Amino acid sequence: MMSTTFDKLLYMDIREGNIVSTEEKRLTLAYEGLTDVPKNLIQDYGSIVEILDLSNNKLTSVNFLNSFKKLTTLILDHNYLTAETVFPTNTNLTTLWLNHNFVDKLHPFVQGLGKSFPNLKFLSLMGNTGAPSYLNGGTYYEYIQYRLFVISWIPQLQYLDDRVVTEDQRSEAERLYGRPFYKVLLEEQIPDFLERLRFKFRNMNFGKLEKSFNDEQAYSEISTHPSGTTFSNNITSIPCNPQPVQLTSSDSESSITSTRNRQRNLVI
Repeated sequence: MMSTTFDKLLYMDIREGNIVSTEEKRLTLAYEGLTDVPKNLIQDYGSIVEILDLSNNKLTSVNFLNSFKKLTTLILDHNYLTAETVFPTNTNLTTLWLNHNFVDKLHPFVQGLGKSFPNLKFLSLMGNTGAPSYLNGGTYYEYIQYRLFVISWIPQLQYLDDRVVTEDQRSEAERLYGRPFYKVLLEEQIPDFLERLRFKFRNMNFGKLEKSFNDEQAYSEISTHPSGTTFSNNITSIPCNPQPVQLTSSDSESSITSTRNRQRNLVI
């Protein structure tokens, strides 16, 4: 038996216990008080083990998983893993148990699981504060929202916690959380998202103006309203507070006619 925790990290004598099953390609290290996987076990079994049971230990990191490329099942119940835990990519893993850890929020933890394990089919997060259920006092509404959120990011799941994932749940998860804009907001930092949006608008081609602003006609073009009233397109040429024209008895008939025409063309 090893006398110190440090020794356990370097070497574990497996002759006295049945912790390795070569037939099942299973390595069981439950209830060992481990903070990491012993190096000799990684060297001897990392390349062949498909089922790894590390439940009821003191793990805070999963960097050792880089050496277990063939894992299909990973059991990490009752450890010290948090929502900040990042799992290395493994396309073979189909089963992951993370019950009773310290995962207190789903975002971005669940997104990370979906990216790290693209073929994950069985996931259990029961007993974590971020996964409300009857185990930790969560309401039914909270449980349903949690469930749909997880399914939206890992839609290929067949089982979540202790219940099967139905097609109706997948459809509802997609309806609530599967919108592209919503996922962009979650996946990217908001300032980065806004910067990308600004860049897109800045580089959009709105078409070239057919007429030059230096063209005098562009400033004085007269258009006709559907009602038949003529008005000027150039709003800057219209006085803000047009004053009525005062006429005197000495004005000629032509001046009166001209003045009236100008008044009709004023746009107030």
